[in-house]
Amino acid sequence: MADRGGRGAGGVRAGAGLAGGAAVDLLGGRRLRGGFPHGVLPHGQAGLPRGRPDGGPEAHRPAGGHLRPRLRPAIRATHAGPRDRSQLRRGVDTAVSRQTQGAVLLVLGATLLSISAFSTTYLNYVRPGFRPLIVGAGAVLAALGLLSVVADMLGRPRAHDHGSRVAWLLAAPVFALVLVAPPALGAFAARRDDGSPARSRTAAHDALARSGVTELTLGEFIGRAYAPSSPTLAGRKVRLIGFAVPGEGGRGWYLTRMQVRCCAADALALEVAVHGAPAPAEDSWVAVTGTWVPWPDGVPDEYAVPDLTATEVSGIEQPTEPYE
Repeated sequence: MADRGGRGAGGVRAGAGLAGGAAVDLLGGRRLRGGFPHGVLPHGQAGLPRGRPDGGPEAHRPAGGHLRPRLRPAIRATHAGPRDRSQLRRGVDTAVSRQTQGAVLLVLGATLLSISAFSTTYLNYVRPGFRPLIVGAGAVLAALGLLSVVADMLGRPRAHDHGSRVAWLLAAPVFALVLVAPPALGAFAARRDDGSPARSRTAAHDALARSGVTELTLGEFIGRAYAPSSPTLAGRKVRLIGFAVPGEGGRGWYLTRMQVRCCAADALALEVAVHGAPAPAEDSWVAVTGTWVPWPDGVPDEYAVPDLTATEVSGIEQPTEPYE
């Protein structure tokens, strides 16, 4: 284009109010203010309006903290190179992209469904009554994740299609359940339990058969052992199921089962001391048939582990419901 009025495409000629008549490249990092060239501040800095005591402008300082958070990425994007801009448009960042968030939600929902709707793995962590809630939560998470992924694939890419780095924490339960799914609580947890099961001295219990073997839970066996005079257990053969926990110093062993009210976090160990049979391998599930050993001095005031004289001990598979 022809030069008009003595002004070129990239500078200003002498006589335009510039000192010394020198041409100034307007694209070279300077600008005109009041007819004189002034340096352009680096990106992210600004001269704040408040002045110094001598009347001069306040020293320049970074202005990033004075910008609204939503403006900062936009300003950075305008000064980014072509490659940086393409990365911003695609949401490439150390933060989680929206598409990745949707994929994590989808996998998390599918994992919950796999351990509750298609298997009984969830029973290692919660009571059976929580199954509908887990299935529902898994279905909702999977649906939300699928919708998020589809919407992101069909939608128009934007410069801010990324979320917080904290969203990566959503992947933690997925890795825990898929890679290292924890088993049901066993001997390790039982040894560290310092609580005692609730017992009632007034609870009524039905009489047990005088002949044959009656299968009881450990909780019911302990409750009957603490009943007044314990008449329902005396001389009766019972069958109990649990896992083996060696005694301290290798002295004896305990038939143990964890009792939960809600989930594994509130589990309480129920124990019965077994006599007359060698100790099975630690954490192995066994069925023990035997008779209760009466209290030597009557029902104790403080909690004590009841005793059982075993007549038969047989190994079994872990029950589908490992907790009482």
